[in-house]
Amino acid sequence: QRRERDFVLQNLDRLVIKRINRCPGQQAMLGAQLSRRDKEALRAGILAKPHLYVGQEKVGFSTVPAFVNGHIEPRHAILRSFVVAGAQNYQAMPGGLTRIAPDKDTMIVSNQSGGLSKDTWVLAESPEQEVSLWLKPRPKQLVEAVVEPLPSRAADNLYWVGRNLERIESVARLLRIVLQKLPETPEFDGSGNRCLHVLLGALTQVTATYPGFVGGNEQLLNAPEKELLELACNLSRIGTLASMLQAFTQSAINVRDLWSQDTWLCIDDIQQYWQRKVMAGSPTLEQLQDHLNELIAGVVAFAGLTCESMTRESGWLMLDSGRRLERALLLMALLRSTLVLRHEESVQNLVLEAVLNSTDSLSIYQRRYRSFIQLPMVLELLLLDESHPRSLLYQLQQLNVHVTALPREQHKSRLSEEERLVFKAYTDIRLIKPLELTLVKQGEGIYTNLDRLLSATTEVLWKASDKIAETYFSHAQRVQQLTPTRLEDEL
Repeated sequence: QRRERDFVLQNLDRLVIKRINRCPGQQAMLGAQLSRRDKEALRAGILAKPHLYVGQEKVGFSTVPAFVNGHIEPRHAILRSFVVAGAQNYQAMPGGLTRIAPDKDTMIVSNQSGGLSKDTWVLAESPEQEVSLWLKPRPKQLVEAVVEPLPSRAADNLYWVGRNLERIESVARLLRIVLQKLPETPEFDGSGNRCLHVLLGALTQVTATYPGFVGGNEQLLNAPEKELLELACNLSRIGTLASMLQAFTQSAINVRDLWSQDTWLCIDDIQQYWQRKVMAGSPTLEQLQDHLNELIAGVVAFAGLTCESMTRESGWLMLDSGRRLERALLLMALLRSTLVLRHEESVQNLVLEAVLNSTDSLSIYQRRYRSFIQLPMVLELLLLDESHPRSLLYQLQQLNVHVTALPREQHKSRLSEEERLVFKAYTDIRLIKPLELTLVKQGEGIYTNLDRLLSATTEVLWKASDKIAETYFSHAQRVQQLTPTRLEDEL
């Protein structure tokens, strides 16, 4: 709209400019605070693609007292009110959402920029009459329980809570192993250093933060400290722990009413701890190890709470399906970037131990096999042991059960496409022989059979993921009810 665009360009100093497709870490721009150079760059961007920008009048903020670092100081605040549409008019809801800026004199007040919430008090001249939508049963009356349908958006968010949870745990465990290896490398006469390089490459592969440590940058491999801190703290870089935690928290917030009080406190503690101690604290690598221990403990606590407090309905199926699918994919990514590669014996032993540690499986291996760590037994444990909650076969077995239990409207006697894909992956893994995966031809640098298996299984699971999303998360299409439906003749 030319008139509106020209108004914005002529009044940049009085407006707040926002992109319509802001990424994590990008904030609104206050024209009055921009340098001359930045203002010209913004002007050029608006002229080139005006449809990507929104101009808003700057709000004159009020302040509220906030208790910060042991004393009270003013913070800018916003109060968001809500109204409900009726047949003829709108009804204002009592109260609202109050949010305050994270820092003094900060004009950006939002949850994404670290804004904090405050209780909103509404004072009245007389007590409000209590109105409740809850049924009040008569004496000795038993009210029938109601199982509500799960909307597709809630299912989508629960699914991604599970997936992001597994990403956070897997990356945190692998990063912790890498940090533990850093001071050890001088002790191993070169083999420790080569093992560290393998693990650094695996970290990039698992997080997909390319080029990272897989670009052949020897300088980065020999001085990885800066990149490791980036992987922990950089919110604007996709694949870092900070960005995964934000995605996890946002998905959890979207379905907040489905969590128990303890579970929600756990979510809040995980987010606040990482934001306060790591992202705002500029930790050293030694301090980061302690923070990773706290993060892993918080993630495990959340997983335990959901396991013990969520009813086994559609919401649970979606949450745990996301976890099982992501754990399977991340395990295969880890194995492809570590154990598929052939190493000399001294390096191989260190890599095998690190992989077992990263998957929380070292003590199980030692108790089961009572032998030196060897590749065939490691593969048997991590791929084929259906009783081990960290193995690939366990994930596929659980995912197969969950996908089968998801509601479908038609052809219940036949396998759905997602069931067929998960069952294929499960069957292919069941049929493998660990020793055949370690066969290698003279001169080959990788275990080809193992690589082909992991690559093919990964592709099948990505197809299954796409099919689940297409079937249950298509919000723009007709509503998909995630509760079992009854046929006409069953009523």
